[in-house]
Amino acid sequence: MTNGRSPEPANLMSRPLAAVVFDLDDTLYPEADFVQGGLIAAARELGVPEAEGVFLDILRNEGPLHVFDSGLRQLGIPRTPAQIASLVGAFRSHRPSLRPFAGTRQMLARLRQSGLKLALLTDGYLEVQQRKIESLGIANMFDQVLFTSDVEGRPMPKPDPGPFLLLQARFGVECETVVMVGDRPDKDFPAPDLLGWRTLRTRHPGAFHRDDHDPRNDRPDACSVRSMERLLAVWIAAPGLPKKN
Repeated sequence: MTNGRSPEPANLMSRPLAAVVFDLDDTLYPEADFVQGGLIAAARELGVPEAEGVFLDILRNEGPLHVFDSGLRQLGIPRTPAQIASLVGAFRSHRPSLRPFAGTRQMLARLRQSGLKLALLTDGYLEVQQRKIESLGIANMFDQVLFTSDVEGRPMPKPDPGPFLLLQARFGVECETVVMVGDRPDKDFPAPDLLGWRTLRTRHPGAFHRDDHDPRNDRPDACSVRSMERLLAVWIAAPGLPKKN
């Protein structure tokens, strides 16, 4: 391993899987759907007819960073703190219309039926993430839903190990029996790697962090819900370290 962490001892990795912790954005649904909806809401707030097309073109061609800065420049509109605040406010406060990746609900149902504890652990502004989960309609599929912006009254954004430790304690399970499923190597895996959890990376087509560098070159990954569930099933039926998908 490139990060100096030794492979999991066989006696530990032979323990049955007890819990799965899922990230939200680009793990259980395509984050681009939320971003597109937010940009449309911001364009309407701006009140310039061509703004929507400009914002969405920038998203497609340049990614989600600095869309408003680039968009205002292309539209010939002065960038002011008040203007940016107005656009960001519209983006964050819009009510999204989201759907999970195909097969997600069925996967979660089958995992719970197998006896696993399930948790959802998500970064971001509390109200924004709450609206996403409400739109997706998946909150009741988890035993625990934890927002890193409010961990027992304190913000603990990933990769802070605090939220991970709290979920492990709430489930009352051993570290080697938990798997973290997420899409961002810089946010989702440093704490689980440190704590001795198992990890599984999602790399859905079109995900914003699909090609981000991961210091661990042996981390199992999945490009679809089907492959995600198949890899998790390896740990459930025959515990061990799945191969990279």
